[in-house]
Formats: sequence, structure tokens, C-alpha cells
Amino acid sequence: MRSSGIYFLMITLALGMVVYALANQNRSFFGGHTGILGIRPPELFGHALTERVPKRGFSAIDVEGKPFYDPEADQALIEALEANLAPHIEVHEWDTDINDPAFARAMAARLDELIRAQQPAEAAS
Repeated sequence: MRSSGIYFLMITLALGMVVYALANQNRSFFGGHTGILGIRPPELFGHALTERVPKRGFSAIDVEGKPFYDPEADQALIEALEANLAPHIEVHEWDTDINDPAFARAMAARLDELIRAQQPAEAAS
């Protein structure tokens, strides 16, 4: 079968959807959204990943008074994260939005903590 132009694009998209559906339905091997079973999930500098989740909005237009404000959808996203993340990944909910300066400082502090944990003891003194 030889296709070109828009038909090639449509066939490519359809094949991608078929591969995704097969992988998603065969969770016993592929593990669904948590990854392939038997392969360790990613770590950052040897530390298990944690998810810090802002409960009051995930973008500047997803906060109260903005066009995409939808607390039910935000809660559904948080619940989906908790249900589909690997068990060793902790989810910490913050009662703020993603653009809150305190949330940004906390994320930066956590990254700094992870980086410093990897530095040799001599460099710390």
C-alpha cells in the first residue's frame, strides 16, 4: 500500500493509536501508565521521586476567576495521578496554585536538597 499527503498522515496516526491501545490493554506486561513491569522507575540522584501537586490550579488560567477554573477537573487529575503512579512515588498535595511563590520556593528547595545530597562530603565543608 502506497500513500502520500494527508492519507499517509492518517495512516500514521491510526497505527500510533493501535499501538497505544494494544500497550494500554496489555497491562500485565506493559504496566499501563506506570511503565514496563520489571524496569525500575526513574530516580533523581538516587532518591525516589515524589509528586508535589498544587490543589488550586495547574496553570495561570486554571485558578479561581480565570477561564479554565474547574476544581472538579483538578481533583480528578490528582486522583488519576494517585491511582496510576507507581506505589513508591509519594504524592504531596499543596493547598495552593502552581504559580504561588511559596510553592515555587518549595520546589526549588527540594531540587537543591537533592543536588546537595549528591555532592561529596569534602565539598560541603
